[in-house]
Amino acid sequence: MASTTSTSISESTRPGRSRGSLTADEVVAAAIELIDAEGIGRFSMRRLAGRLGVNPMTIYLRFDSKSELLEAVVAAVVGEIDVPEGGPWESRAEALAVGMYTQLCRCRGILPMLDSNRSLAATMLRATESGLALMVEIGYRDAAAVTAYRSLAWHAMSWAIAHDSIEARIGEAIDAEGGTSHAATPLLDDLLPHFEPIEPHDLFTDTTRALVEGLHRLAPALTANSPGAST
Repeated sequence: MASTTSTSISESTRPGRSRGSLTADEVVAAAIELIDAEGIGRFSMRRLAGRLGVNPMTIYLRFDSKSELLEAVVAAVVGEIDVPEGGPWESRAEALAVGMYTQLCRCRGILPMLDSNRSLAATMLRATESGLALMVEIGYRDAAAVTAYRSLAWHAMSWAIAHDSIEARIGEAIDAEGGTSHAATPLLDDLLPHFEPIEPHDLFTDTTRALVEGLHRLAPALTANSPGAST
């Protein structure tokens, strides 16, 4: 994960550092680096303090709890979602969804540990505004604009949280049965050779492109001008 501050951790973490010189941004940046390097399962305030070269209690001068720090980590990571400007509508919509997916994947291990999702929701406001603007641009209005945006955003969020688990369970079930044929699943048996391992990001990109194409094709501003449309 990229650091969220301009001050590198290597420059700011020296033994004997004074308690008051450590900033909240530096703590968050170091936490992101630690989680990225070792995973959320090994993350602790003590390990973070060691990385920063301070006493663990120094971190608590900036954050009241581990939960509060993790809220800040998620806010920092998700806040980096790129909001595209210019270019074809489909490219901008796809880029927004991919940005959401990519950044949420970076912190998906943290999400179940949060006390609330208020920080996550707050950091998504800019992306939500951009997504709604994209839908309004091609003619969606009112509830239709919200539904169109949600279909894109929830697609990205759902994939970020669960994309590597569902097919894995199917694969485990197939392996447990030894790949034998079953009358109840003839199509699965027939297409089983095509269930080859796939890079989740590639499949996400393909499904996102299909969704974006559908939203664009059904857009009110486009369908109103299509051949055969009522006037």
